[in-house]
Amino acid sequence: MGYLTVHTAPASLVTLAEAKAQARVDGSDFDDQLTFMCSAASRVVDGPFSMTGKCFAAQAWNYTVSAFAPSIGIPVPGATTVAAITYFDAANSSQSMTVADYYRVSSSDRGLLLESDIGLPQTYSRADAVTIRVSNTTSVPDDIKHAALLLVGAWFDDRSVGAVPAGVDALVSLHKVGWLGS
Repeated sequence: MGYLTVHTAPASLVTLAEAKAQARVDGSDFDDQLTFMCSAASRVVDGPFSMTGKCFAAQAWNYTVSAFAPSIGIPVPGATTVAAITYFDAANSSQSMTVADYYRVSSSDRGLLLESDIGLPQTYSRADAVTIRVSNTTSVPDDIKHAALLLVGAWFDDRSVGAVPAGVDALVSLHKVGWLGS
């Protein structure tokens, strides 16, 4: 079992111009507030800790474990690439490795799976001995982008809204990890 940290935060799913059109705003009086709402809406619907539990916009995550294993599941649904693997060798020196030299990579709704049937490097005994950086290169589905725009519009219209609008939930449900239709 490892832990997941963000390496490169996801890009906003919607632009300021798109948010202004959704909120029917002219001028620049609300640009800062709308930019903040775009970022917040993106985090609500995009990433492994979001409503969907899946990555859409370009982003990178580090998955850190205490040692190499023949099979390592990386819980970042939507990730498409292993970008880097670094580790601390038996002498506690930082090293890097090429994933293709040691692992086969496959993807599923749960994330990426690294599997190996050859000898793996020995690591120093520490909780952060191995760090695997994963990223995604997929495009953002229109309905996920629309869900983010609906959130921005709802928040702009009613600054105190706490619940997610039903339309957002319906659009996001189509992509939730483990659901039919995802």
